[in-house]
Amino acid sequence: MKKKEKTMVLKKILLALGDDGLNFEIDNNVGDIAFVKPVGNCYRGICINASQLIKEEFCLQVFFDPLYIPTECVYFNIGWRLLDKRNYDSWTSESAEEIAIYLKQDALSKLLCSYTDEQLLKTIKDMSFVREDMFSLEAKVILAARIGDFETLQNEYKILKQREQYFPQGLAYFASTDTMMQNYQNRDFIIDITDKWKNESVQGLKLEKWVTQE
Repeated sequence: MKKKEKTMVLKKILLALGDDGLNFEIDNNVGDIAFVKPVGNCYRGICINASQLIKEEFCLQVFFDPLYIPTECVYFNIGWRLLDKRNYDSWTSESAEEIAIYLKQDALSKLLCSYTDEQLLKTIKDMSFVREDMFSLEAKVILAARIGDFETLQNEYKILKQREQYFPQGLAYFASTDTMMQNYQNRDFIIDITDKWKNESVQGLKLEKWVTQE
C-alpha cells in the first residue's frame, strides 16, 4: 500500500468511528498513523502495517509511546494488533466499519484517556493481555517515578533487572530505570530529567506543533 492509500483507509476508519478530527489527527509525515489528541505525555493511536504478501490487506496496530522514553521513531512494544472475532489480524479497505467496532470495544477508551502520567500508568498496567516486555517495564518505572508511586517503581524495577540477563545487548538502553531508582527521592531531578527526555522525543517524532497546542 502506498502512503496515499493508507491515508484514505485511515480516513475511512475515523469516519466510521464518528471522529470529525476532534480526537484523532492523521500524521501527514508518514500517512499510516492516526494519533490521538491531546498528545499529552504519550504519543498513541493506530497504525497501518501493509501486508508483504497480499497487496489489499493490512494489519492495524494500536500503540502507546510514552514520550519520556527518548525516541526518533514509533515503536509498537506497548500495544497490540487489532483482531477480529476469529482472532485474525488481516483487514482490507472495506473493513472500516468492522474495524471501528473492534476499536470501540478494545482500544478507544484506553487511547482517549491515556495522556496524563497517572492515566497512562493505569492503562499500561491494565494491558494484562499484552506480552509484558522490557519496554513496558521501563515505561512503568519512569511513570511511577514521575508520580511518586514508589511501590510500583520498586516492583517493576525489580522485574526488569531480573530480565536483563536475557537482554544483555540492551542494558545501556534501560539505564533510565537505574536513574529513576537511584534518584526517586529527588522529585525535582526526576521531573527535570524526564521532561528533558520528553522534549527529545517530541523533537524526534516532530510533534512540536501538537504538544504545544494542548
